[in-house]
Amino acid sequence: MIWKMTRKELLLQLMTFRVGAGIVACVALTVLLMPGLIDDYRQRLREYDANVAANDAELKAAKVYNNVTMTHRVYRPPSVLSVFSRGVESQVSDSAAIRDNSVPEISAGSGAANPYLAILSKLDLTLLYQIVLSLLAVLMACDAVSGERAKGTLMLTLSGAVARHQVLLSKLLAGGMTLAIPLTLAFLAATTMLSLSPLVDFTVSDGVRLGLMYAGSTLFILAVYSGGVLLSCLTRQPVTSLMLGLFFWIALALIVPHMAGYMAVQLCPIEPAAPLAAQRSELERVYFFKAGDAGDQIPLEGNHIGHEETMLRRYDLVCDPKWIEGVVKRNAARVPIWVEYADKVWTLEHQYVETLLRQERLAVNLSRVSPVCVYETVMAALAGTDADSCRAFVERARIHRREVLEYIRGRTEDYTLPSFFTPCTQADMAVYQQYVDGKMPEEEFQRWKERRIANLEPVDLQGFPDFVDRSGVLPDARGVTMGMAELLFFNVLFLALSFAAFMRYDVR
Repeated sequence: MIWKMTRKELLLQLMTFRVGAGIVACVALTVLLMPGLIDDYRQRLREYDANVAANDAELKAAKVYNNVTMTHRVYRPPSVLSVFSRGVESQVSDSAAIRDNSVPEISAGSGAANPYLAILSKLDLTLLYQIVLSLLAVLMACDAVSGERAKGTLMLTLSGAVARHQVLLSKLLAGGMTLAIPLTLAFLAATTMLSLSPLVDFTVSDGVRLGLMYAGSTLFILAVYSGGVLLSCLTRQPVTSLMLGLFFWIALALIVPHMAGYMAVQLCPIEPAAPLAAQRSELERVYFFKAGDAGDQIPLEGNHIGHEETMLRRYDLVCDPKWIEGVVKRNAARVPIWVEYADKVWTLEHQYVETLLRQERLAVNLSRVSPVCVYETVMAALAGTDADSCRAFVERARIHRREVLEYIRGRTEDYTLPSFFTPCTQADMAVYQQYVDGKMPEEEFQRWKERRIANLEPVDLQGFPDFVDRSGVLPDARGVTMGMAELLFFNVLFLALSFAAFMRYDVR
């Protein structure tokens, strides 16, 4: 009986204009949006590849180990599934500098008191489903019960041997099956276009996450539909249920996230950034003088000739032994001070950033009363574009920085080897000494220097630690599981309330 009623309801739904228009609109908008989304991903991927290649070239061109900590950067690859959900990927920096005097920290654009709370309009498929499919679900559900009551068919149906729970269950099943059609077609169209696009390479992990995205989208649409059915069970006129349904949809999609952000600002206020800048300036002043005092205690004697290939790739081309001895001692004294300074500044900045992130997490938690916000959080986590993935990238960059500094310390014996700042060899010293003593003409020395620069070998970086970003390889299992459970809870809650309301519904 339930299956017969479900089939009837399904056929009736498919014959309506709104369902046909909803299916066409969802699939057509997906097909129209995908080329732009894919092109945006390809552009970001090309920029990532170019940045990584440029960084590798800089590393291979480094003539001294000091060049490494002046030019090295790591980059976060764009997520292939960002076409489904951009999350906060576009709001947070996708690179980190690996320096001895600074520690990577998550950063965002300016312009707001808390940039992590900025809710920008992100054109992606999640937004499309939130608008088109959820609105279609509301329009379908709002007259599921009250509409039939107004037409008199509900009383006629219940006058027979059909139980009330069978009627409501058939409507819920038929509505879910109807909504599954545009969702499935849109997902298939998006996945097909994405997989056929050049530069896109799906992995097993991407396939698993796509499946979870489809499951999450299904739970979200069913939750919205169940909520609409509940409203239909609480009203007697389809116009009333439609108005309440539209308000229900606006509240879930627009009011709740903005109110959550406002309440987070009120409940978890943040200190102004000016004191942080003042404390950082004071730390810089203290450590600048500390490093200066440590260097001044070691006099520099002798001669040298510096060379600058680029602004950040500088080194002493040739030196005499006295100069090397003085610089080695100064580096051994100064570099650990700047490393300590970086740790102090990071501790200061991290405390402030944590206050921003606490506010952002509070806003997310407050917005969990809306299945729309929960769905957006789940999709961003599965796409690897959520705040946790960005934080994981920065944490991996901090680990990589420690690995790089330990590598350079090991190669230079705690910055005490000349290779840290100069490629000068004993033979170079001998030529330079001849020039200083006046035994080599200026023109000949200049020609020698040009040949030496042209033939200079890069510093040996064998065993240099690789940076492997795993922040987007696997989603946050805990966050995804919690989000899926919350979407399931909304379904169960709305279904239970719908059945309770329909059991006492006046069909006359």
